[in-house]
Amino acid sequence: MTIWIDADGFPRRQREIALNAAVRWDIAAVAVSDREITVPDAQGVSYTAVEPGEDSSDSCIVNSMEEHDIILTRDVLLMQRCIEQGGICIDDMGNVFTRENIGERLSTRVFMEEYRIIHGVQAGSKRPNSREVTQFANTLDRMLRARH
Repeated sequence: MTIWIDADGFPRRQREIALNAAVRWDIAAVAVSDREITVPDAQGVSYTAVEPGEDSSDSCIVNSMEEHDIILTRDVLLMQRCIEQGGICIDDMGNVFTRENIGERLSTRVFMEEYRIIHGVQAGSKRPNSREVTQFANTLDRMLRARH
């Protein structure tokens, strides 16, 4: 099992939590980004640089992941692609997405996109609060414990 982190848009605090958890559980973790980031100098933890581009990180993850890998991302379309290949996706607030619930998340994404267009609202990513960070850490720990 590998933890894949869509590091372009995943909050730094949750990325650090995930990488530290990978070290603690002795599980491989790969942060994928089109901009340079730092990762711990630890066995099993790596960083993969991709060419800048809208889907370059996504394609790298989808083409490299295996069934039952954990993918950490905010990107709903990446979640869908990974779930289709048997991956388990967790967002930065600790929500777990599977074949059973990704459809609802995709519908919400489409609705919000249409709402923003109609009302002229720009999309923005809010910073997760401390409760959401804790929820993320607990969810990831629970997933790793169940699979280890």
